[in-house]
Amino acid sequence: MFKKLFKYISFFLLQALIFYTIIDFIILPVIANNKKELYLEDVRGLDIKEAVNQLHLFEIDIYNEKFTKGMIPGRVIDMSPKPFSYIKEGKVIKLSVVSNPENYIVENYINKSFRDINLLLDRKSVSIDTLIYEFSNNIKKGHIIDQYPKALDTLNHDQKITLIISQGNHPNYYLVPNLINLSLDKANKRISKSGLILGKIKYEYNENYLNNTVLEQSHPANKRLSFPGEIDLILSTDKRSKNWKE
Repeated sequence: MFKKLFKYISFFLLQALIFYTIIDFIILPVIANNKKELYLEDVRGLDIKEAVNQLHLFEIDIYNEKFTKGMIPGRVIDMSPKPFSYIKEGKVIKLSVVSNPENYIVENYINKSFRDINLLLDRKSVSIDTLIYEFSNNIKKGHIIDQYPKALDTLNHDQKITLIISQGNHPNYYLVPNLINLSLDKANKRISKSGLILGKIKYEYNENYLNNTVLEQSHPANKRLSFPGEIDLILSTDKRSKNWKE
């Protein structure tokens, strides 16, 4: 009996090995070789927007280089792979661009890891203004769905960037977070991160809490909602608040 079972297992493993060998060494190389080869033009010396327009059939990554006297800000100074060659469709073309001492050309962060981009922005002394979390079936969890300003926009060094980050696939339910005792700003971020929506806000006088502290929420913490509904809040206020209501 054991010999027969071993025989069946060996046969199954052999078939699996043959299957994966065919996939790796025959089918995948054929798919890769069937990609179109496109001629890569030389865009060095062009303005970055003009360069990207010429290379619209490729995916572009932009790298800001430090400004050097004699260089023109916004111009492409190098590219990889090198031009005057045929490149497979879908290949990423890296463009090095001269940055302005007072401005920063925004790079494309979409579909990239937030962790990596956060480190990149920190090295370039570019601050993040707002982080928005959304569910996405197309963008991997922890990667960036969208950005503001957009890629190729010019950003002053005192301006900040807003990033929308994927929380992965849409869930079957939405878990209501605990918002009690949080400030309105922190509560709003937690609501957004949970895939829910900030609803109506009412104010209630309470001298024991700082202004705009969450006293009550319309749905209790840890409740499961089948749709991304609104969460209404009651916030604390004092008599000096303009929005105070009895």
